[in-house]
Amino acid sequence: MTKKIAMILVAVCCIVLPGYADKGVALVTAVKGDVTRGGQAVKIFTNLAAGDKVHAGAGAQITLMFLGDQHKETVTGDTTFAVAAAGTNAPANKKTVEVASGGLKVKGGTVAMLNSDQYGGVAKRGGGNKSLVLTTPHYSLSTSPQLTWTPVDGAATYVVSVEKSLGDEPFITQTVSGTSVKLNQTLDREKIYYYKVEARNADGQAVVDDVADIEVISNAKASALKTAEADFEAAKKKNPDDMAAYLAMAGKYMDEQLFNEAIGVFQQMAAKNPSTAYPHQRLSALYHSLGMDKEAKEQASIAAQLGN
Repeated sequence: MTKKIAMILVAVCCIVLPGYADKGVALVTAVKGDVTRGGQAVKIFTNLAAGDKVHAGAGAQITLMFLGDQHKETVTGDTTFAVAAAGTNAPANKKTVEVASGGLKVKGGTVAMLNSDQYGGVAKRGGGNKSLVLTTPHYSLSTSPQLTWTPVDGAATYVVSVEKSLGDEPFITQTVSGTSVKLNQTLDREKIYYYKVEARNADGQAVVDDVADIEVISNAKASALKTAEADFEAAKKKNPDDMAAYLAMAGKYMDEQLFNEAIGVFQQMAAKNPSTAYPHQRLSALYHSLGMDKEAKEQASIAAQLGN
């Protein structure tokens, strides 16, 4: 059995990297008041290119996240500034710079993929429970995906907003007290949507936020997976101990970067093989890629205890 698992593992571990084209040097993550670029209002999720000139009116404020090193700059008006890859040229007394305390490992990504590492999972920024980390994979099987994130100390509510295109007004806005929400509207397949989760304290003030994108896989891929799922269920009924079926199904999910679904399969595999370390090792790796450090450590500990 161990040899069989090892042979299939080669296929399971091959993940295709998504290709994304660069869209800018900074992403607008928050806007308050009158902020314009070339006379046009700047909205949340707007991408700014090097050389763009932005004006923040009296009392206005804009927060930018820069792709190069993931630092944030909050500029308060009244001031006009230019954007460069390394940051803004706003006067020092008009801006606050927040340096990311955790390095973000982006490989071939874009501003819209700031939360994703080279494997398509979510890379954690910052530390402790003061940072909000989005734990939803980029790709979704469901057209009404469930978005998840880590809890933030002092947060009473979380406001989730979704846009159809960068810079658009959100067409979905939901407020919850927990760390997950199922979207109350369906998303089109093969279209990228942009979403923001903002943690707010009991006074309704924003504590911290994070942004990411999500895409529902195509009908063809969803149909193929539905067939694979039916075959998987049939294989389990025929031989509940056939671990090759579990590995094959997990591999199909991981081929499409559907990491939550792959986690579900490895959880089933772990339940069927309580003395085997392998499914816990895979679960640890998947949880880590999603920024779920607590769960990753728990699974790594179980795998170490089993030691096989």
